[in-house]
Amino acid sequence: MKSLLKLAALVAFAVFIKTHFMDAGTDLRKLDLLPVDVRMVQGERPSTDAPIFIGFWDTKSSRSAECLRYMNELQGRYGSRGLAVIGITSESEDTALSYANRAGVTYAFAVDPAQRYANALRIYSLPQAVLVNRAGKVVWKGFPNYIPDSKLESVVNPQS
Repeated sequence: MKSLLKLAALVAFAVFIKTHFMDAGTDLRKLDLLPVDVRMVQGERPSTDAPIFIGFWDTKSSRSAECLRYMNELQGRYGSRGLAVIGITSESEDTALSYANRAGVTYAFAVDPAQRYANALRIYSLPQAVLVNRAGKVVWKGFPNYIPDSKLESVVNPQS
């Protein structure tokens, strides 16, 4: 039993490391994911030279509402400084719009029924997010509310 628990802990650690560190550096331009090409439901498509925070969510995840509120905060804190905040869901436009309206979403969001972005960026659980720098590279991936301010600052003020 102890060895099984050790193995489970090791596997969980390996998944954490891969998810939070090894996926960093993925180039959205090389994956043909920039410019962002999804069906916009609200707001404008992000500029190709802007840093982008992409949050993946759905209405079935109990933590998505928390994520949406946090992304509103990010939009308020960093939007005027050049950070594009966009939410992406694979659900129908009507479902997404209804849920987003109830949650008071103020940032851009889109639907991607084919899950092209989630699949390419290896998003396996929701909610999840990626932070993309001006060069189109993923510099962070994880649960949206856990992104360090220093990461956000590094893409908004890259010379700092």
